[in-house]
Parts: sequence; C-alpha cells; structure tokens
Amino acid sequence: MDIIKEPTSQSEKTTEVIFKVVLPQYYTQFFDKVDDKDLPDKNDIFGAKSYMVRYEKDGEYYTLGKTDRTEETLIKNYGNTICESYIRRTTIVVEKYDDKVSIKLFDFSKRRGFGKKYFKKSPNCIYLTYNKKTNDLFYGTTAKIRHSRTSTMKRNRFETVQRFYAALHTTCENLKTYYYSQTDPICSDEIISSVISAKTLSWNKFISEIDAEFFKENCYLGEGEKFFKYYLTKRNIKYPDNFVHYMSLNRIDSRLLKKSGRNLVDGIMLKYGLTGKKIKRVLHSIDSQIYTYTIKTFSGTFGEDILKKITDNQLKKLLEMPYYGLTLDSYGLKYFLNNCSKKEYNNFFKIVLIEHIENSAVDIATLLDHLRFYKFLKEEMETDVEWKSHDLKSFREEHVDYSTEYAKLKNVLSVNRKYGEKFKESVNEVFEYNGQQYYPVLLEENKDYILESVVQSNCVRTYVESPSMIISFRIGEPDSDDRASLEYRLTKRNNKLRLNRVQSRIRFNQSLPDELENVCQMFDLYLNSLMGDFETPKLIKERFYGNEELSLVEEKGIFKWNEKTTNDLFF
Repeated sequence: MDIIKEPTSQSEKTTEVIFKVVLPQYYTQFFDKVDDKDLPDKNDIFGAKSYMVRYEKDGEYYTLGKTDRTEETLIKNYGNTICESYIRRTTIVVEKYDDKVSIKLFDFSKRRGFGKKYFKKSPNCIYLTYNKKTNDLFYGTTAKIRHSRTSTMKRNRFETVQRFYAALHTTCENLKTYYYSQTDPICSDEIISSVISAKTLSWNKFISEIDAEFFKENCYLGEGEKFFKYYLTKRNIKYPDNFVHYMSLNRIDSRLLKKSGRNLVDGIMLKYGLTGKKIKRVLHSIDSQIYTYTIKTFSGTFGEDILKKITDNQLKKLLEMPYYGLTLDSYGLKYFLNNCSKKEYNNFFKIVLIEHIENSAVDIATLLDHLRFYKFLKEEMETDVEWKSHDLKSFREEHVDYSTEYAKLKNVLSVNRKYGEKFKESVNEVFEYNGQQYYPVLLEENKDYILESVVQSNCVRTYVESPSMIISFRIGEPDSDDRASLEYRLTKRNNKLRLNRVQSRIRFNQSLPDELENVCQMFDLYLNSLMGDFETPKLIKERFYGNEELSLVEEKGIFKWNEKTTNDLFF
C-alpha cells in the first residue's frame, strides 16, 4: 500500500541526486472497549474511572490499549478508525541542478485521531541552495498551515546556515532517540546505520559539491562563517581579520561596494552612515557581533559630536551592545533632558556611559525606572529632587532613595517582613563549602529588595510583597556583587514545613553555573535543617492611613498572605 507520496521539487530529468536517505517512523495506538460495569458514575467526574474512560464512539466507550511501532501493523490497521495512526517520514536530499547545489530536509507526517476517517497531512521543508554561477546562498522554508501553503526565502543571510545545520542536527538526534528507545526490532540495521551517518554524510556531500578544498581549509570556522568567507572571497571583497562579526551586516548593494572599493568595512560605514577614523579603527577591533544602530541612537540622545569625546573602548562597547534602549521616546528621558541642570546632565551622562555602556553595571530597566521616578517626583509631586549620582555606589544609593520616596507618595511608606530572630540569625550565618565562604542575606525591607534588583539587574524588587522568601547568596564577601538571588516558597506536606527553592538566578537573570548550583543544593539542605526554629513571617505595610499586617496562611499546602489591619489612624 502506498501510504506516503515522496515529495519532489524539480524534474527528475534535470536533477542529479547526490545523496538521499529516507527515515520513517510509525505509530499505532489501539483502544480497548470498556464493559458497562466498568463505566464511571456520572456524578464522579474526577474519579479514576473517569480519567481512564476518555474515548467514545457510536455510544461505546474505550480506554487506551497497547501501542505498536511497526510499519506492518500500521498498514494492517490503516482503515481501522478504532485506533490512532501516525506516520512520519524524514527525507534528507542533496542534489545538483544546473549551477545550483541544494541540501533539503523534508518532514512529512500524517495523523489520524481516534474515531476519525481522514488523515491530517503536514508537509514541511527547509533547504539551503548555493548558486555557483552568481555566488549567492539561498535559505528557504515551505510549510502547510491549515489549508494553505506558505513559503519564505532569504538570500545571503549567512546566519541561516547555522539555523539549517541546527535543524539537521536536532532531527537526526531525535531519530536516534526514537530508534534506540524501542525494545522491539522495528527497523533494519541499514536504517540504524543511516540515522547515525545522515547528518555528517549529507552535509559533507553538500559543501564538497560547492568547494571541497576551501571548506576543508576553513574547518575551524563555524558553518555560517565558512559560507560568509567563501562569499567574500568569490566576490573579491576585502575583509578584516574580524570579518565573522560582520556576518549579520553584510547585505551591501553593488553600488555601495563599488563606491567603497569593494571593502567590507568601508561599505558597512557607507550603508549605515558612519564616518570618521575613530569608528573605522574601532570596527577593526570588534570581537563580537556588531550592532550599528546603537551609535545612531546614542548620538541622537547626546548629539552628533559626542562620539568624538568618548574613548575607543567605550565606542567598542557601544557597538557590541545587543540592546540599547535609551531613546528620546523612552518615558522620562525627554523630560529630564529639557529640565535638568548642566550638573545633572553631566552626572546622567557619566552613569550611562561608564556604568551602563562600559561596565555593564546598570541595566537599561533600572535606568528607565530612575528616569520615571525623577519625572514623577519633580513634575507631578513638584519636589526639589536632583540627579546627584555620578558613579555606581552613589547611583545605587540614590535609586533606593528615589524608590522609597516614590512608594511613600503612592501611599506606601514602607514594606517590611518580620522573621523569627533565631531563624534569621541562622540563615545569615557564613556558609562554607569546599573552602569557599558564602554570605547568605535574608531580605527583609523594601530597600533590600530594591538594592538586590539594582545589583543583579533583575526583577527581585517586584517580589517584595510575594509570599515567597528571597535570600541574597553572596560569594566571598558580605557586600560582594558576585551573588545569586534565591527564591524559596514555604510548603507543608505530612504536617511538615519545608522551604523549596523555586528560582535561582545570577546577574541578568542567568541560570546558575553547575558549580554554584551544587553549592546551593547543599545550602538548601542546611536551610531546611533550621525549620525547627522557623516561625511563619509577617508582612507589615506602613501606610498613611494605618499599618497593615499580613500573615502567611495555608490553603491546601500552599501559603498565602492573609490581610489584617493592625493600626488604623482614622477610626
């Protein structure tokens, strides 16, 4: 029985297939009929029987039965609607067509659900094609979405090479897992061998047909970088030693290339309107991906002449920033620039240039918060607030002051947690592991959360009223910026309280490195050994109209704040 028709792309008369492998997967899910006596009570909608009896057809009920992964069983039950059938066929093809070489990854699947008559088909394809005559690389996709077919194609986007290669790698690894995880012999040794070698053989055939010698000589480069260098070489474009970092900026039209003397750096500068020996010098020193838009945004805020006043290293850091979000459209920035004094402007510029761009110590979210607080306090509340901070230490202190004043004027004087003294002292003791000292700090006050957020460039400040508990786990010194923010939640099982770590992040919300994760696992054990001294904390909100005290209460093993006003000033 011909279950799947192989996808074809071009006429067989003009296409030479250099490599082809077809890797199938089959899945048949059977269902067992349920006797009347085993049917669940209509009122018992959450019972075990209700969970098991989930399929109905023509007034009869079924539950999951055995599964089978052989082609023979699927063909035999192809018309049996009392089973689910799933067929997937992955095809990898390398072919030549005139002056073009292509590698294509087809993914074709058919699925029919329980009780259904028809199969749903899903044909998808991604491909790379290199035109040896024009020296152009094409990346394309075709897919069926609902009842329509969509397609995309990109030319000379060399980052797409890595995207295709990653898809090829993932597909082959998933197929390995599929075949090796089966206990029954569902395929031949020939298919197993094909799966193991499919990625390497197909890719090597593809690049060998383009230029085997070139790709062998440049094997130390990434896959996309090889094609980018090949493109530059074949088109006689002069490129610097750090050319790989220009890969996402290479789309320069022939007019600009001619005008720049076929020089990659000069062409980039012409395309993006960059001028000056300093920028050209810095572009040659870049050692990560380049983001030219940051220069336009930065000079749009501080003036065109500002680039002449900053150092080469600062300009380099600016060009390497993946996201520079400080524009004149940013909330509060326009107001600040129109209303600040010269001294305030200079202080602001130092924070942006040195602490944000050069040192990456202040993230964009914190900067924007600072501007928002400034605008609110000065414009809406008409206070005499000033931007006095000029370095990291003074900025952190000022940000806590701004945040505190902002909260007060929003009718919240302070938000504090009250922990048991014995438990708090035990948590804050120095923790030593493998000769390294760590300094845990249990966050209590609103300002502690704000400062932790500023140091870590994360959203810890938003957890100040959360029923979870935050511990700042500092490495080496009590005030170290090298730290992890650990979030714990209180749970109760079998009448025993336990603190579970639900989130752990180092700076910029990155996951813990393996070594630090191992240390934190040991700290988790230590923390739970203190539960004998644990008293459920209280959250105290100081407001103008009175204080609110919230206690942790348990609901089905989960702890939440239960609000209670303890001191009302008006009644």
